Amino acid sequence: MGDSRKTYVISLAFVTALSQITLFYLLFTTNNLYDYFLLFLFPNTSYTQVSLIAALIPIGAVCTLFLAPLLNKKIGKKWSLIIADAISLLGIGLCMVENFPTIAVGRLIQGLAVGINYVIIPLYLAEMAPGKLGKEIYLYNMIAFPLGTVIAGAFGFFAPRPADGDDWSWRFMLAFSGIFNIIRMLMLLTIFRYPSPVKYLEEGKINQSEAAMKRIFKTNHQEHFNEMQKQELLGKEAPS
Repeated sequence: MGDSRKTYVISLAFVTALSQITLFYLLFTTNNLYDYFLLFLFPNTSYTQVSLIAALIPIGAVCTLFLAPLLNKKIGKKWSLIIADAISLLGIGLCMVENFPTIAVGRLIQGLAVGINYVIIPLYLAEMAPGKLGKEIYLYNMIAFPLGTVIAGAFGFFAPRPADGDDWSWRFMLAFSGIFNIIRMLMLLTIFRYPSPVKYLEEGKINQSEAAMKRIFKTNHQEHFNEMQKQELLGKEAPS
C-alpha cells in the first residue's frame, strides 16, 4: 500500500464498496423470493408484477441521478451518503409490511438511495483519496461487485418456499442490506468524521489540509500535500 496508512486505505475501500455490495444484493436477492411471493404471499399478483420489485431499484436510481449533484452542492458528499443510507433504511421499513404495493414503494425508495450512491461515491472517493491512492482503493472496490451477488446467492439456500407456508425469513432477506447502511453511517460519522485534505484546501485552510494528509500517509505526506496543492492550482487555472 505504499506510504499510505493501511487502516485508512482498508477503511475507505470498505466504506465506498458497501454501496456496490448493497446494489447487487438488492438486485439479486429478489430472485430468491419470486416463487414465494407469487405462489404464497401474494397469489393475486402476476409474474410481471412480482418482477417489478427488482425493476424498481434501477427505476428509483434513475430518478435521483440528476438530484444527487444538487444534494452534494447543498450538504456535501459525506452527508449525501448518510442521507442515502437513511433513505434506504426507510425503504427497508416499508418492505417489512406484508402488502405488495407497500413493498413496491419501499423498493422504489431504496432505488433512490442507489442513485445517490452512484453519483456521490466516485466524487467522495476522489476527495478522500488524493493522488494515486484513489486508483489503489478502486482495485479493492472491484471485489464488491460480485460480493453482493454471492451473499444474495448464499441466502437463496435459506429462502422460503411456497410449501413452507407463513415464514418470516422473507423479511430478513429484504432487511439484511440495512446492516450495510448502518455500518456505513457509523463509519462516516466516526472514522471519516474529518473533512478531507482536498476540502480543507478548497476552503483555504492550509494547516488543516496538511494535518488531514498526515492522517492518510504515514510517510512522505509533505510530498503528497505539495502534489495536491499543485493539482488544485492547475484546476483553478484551467479554462472553464
